[in-house]
Amino acid sequence: MDYTEFDSILNDYTKMMILAEEYNNLLHGNDFHNLDQEHALDLCGSDLGFVLDEDCKPRLHSANFCRKRICPMCQWRKSQKQFANCLKLSDLLEQQGYRFLHLVLTVPNCAEKDLKRTVSELYKSFSKFWKYKEIQRAFKGCLRCFELTYNYDTFTFHPHLHCLIAVNKSYFNDSKVYLSYPKIQELWSKANKSNIPLQCSVGAIKNNLGFAEVSKYCLKPLELDSSKKAENITVLTALLYTLKGTRFIQSYGVIKDSLKELKEDTEPTQEFDIEQMFVYHYNRTTKTYDRVKI
Repeated sequence: MDYTEFDSILNDYTKMMILAEEYNNLLHGNDFHNLDQEHALDLCGSDLGFVLDEDCKPRLHSANFCRKRICPMCQWRKSQKQFANCLKLSDLLEQQGYRFLHLVLTVPNCAEKDLKRTVSELYKSFSKFWKYKEIQRAFKGCLRCFELTYNYDTFTFHPHLHCLIAVNKSYFNDSKVYLSYPKIQELWSKANKSNIPLQCSVGAIKNNLGFAEVSKYCLKPLELDSSKKAENITVLTALLYTLKGTRFIQSYGVIKDSLKELKEDTEPTQEFDIEQMFVYHYNRTTKTYDRVKI
């Protein structure tokens, strides 16, 4: 067996383990230890079990993931799964005659103390926006993805929505349903009861790869400035406490229906004998994954 096939895969996991160690250093000595977050991140992804698929390519079969929202390893894993699922989704919708838009909806930045209320109002505003007759007539489905970024210069959060929109192929040539940027901005500002126009952007997605790429925004690992510990703690606090229970991804219309269809068609996980597995353990001293003999 040529184990070099595992190298590129393990390199990606190693990067996430190193990033998790940085997060872990931030958590150490702070209130987070009460939730056992530090211990969870310390162990997450330290053991990986692979099997070979029908093409003799390594495929992850088992691992000790913690599934914490602040965990870079788990967020990266989710983003990879989301990417793969959305490739299938876009293929299915394209076969049904749909094209896609990338719509970004924003609200003004807010302080940490206002984050929970701002996000709650953001979701309520989207619910209103989606129900407008102009939107219902033009947009046939939506995958709404929440993303949160932090501005280290102004010490404020920027919550916003990345929306994958399914439209009929005739959308761009049908003046009765086509929505211009000013019209979308008007409707979004109206849904927020804002006296000033709120920033948004909209553009056509040219291919299935672009569709899947957009879906990863809400799941990518946080980009933290290693030189600003206090601010990073603020960001982690927001994810652990303020946004606890927040649903980051929501589907509507034909996209919701298609996701159900894909889920029903998912093949059951194949069982493997443990002797057929290739197990690796993370070595914190060398910062590499070492193969474990079974």
